[in-house]
Amino acid sequence: MNIVKVMALGNVIKHKTNEIGNRVYLKAWKLVVCGMLLFMQARAFATDDLAGLKTQAAGDFGTGSTFFDLLMVAEILSGVFFYHKTKNPAYFVGIPLVLVVLTWGLQHFLGS
Repeated sequence: MNIVKVMALGNVIKHKTNEIGNRVYLKAWKLVVCGMLLFMQARAFATDDLAGLKTQAAGDFGTGSTFFDLLMVAEILSGVFFYHKTKNPAYFVGIPLVLVVLTWGLQHFLGS
C-alpha cells in the first residue's frame, strides 16, 4: 500500500514539473521567436558580404588548383590501399565515381 502511494506521489510530482517546465519553455520560446524576427528583419534585404570570396574559393579549391590535384591523388591512393587491404574490387569502381562526383561538384558549386 505504501509503495502505491509513493508511486502515485511520484507521478503527481513528475506531472507538475513537466507542466511548470512547459510553461517556462513557452514563455522563453516567445522571446526567442521575437528576437529571431528582429534579427532576421535587418538581414532580409542586406547585401551579400561574402560574394567576393567565391572567386577566391574557386581559385583555392577549384578544378585547376593544387588542392584539387592533391585530393584526387589522395583518393586514388586510398582506393588502392583499401583494395590491397580487403581485395574488394568495389574500391576500383569507387575511385572514378568519386573523382567524377568531386569534379562535377566543385565545378557546379564553385563555378570554376
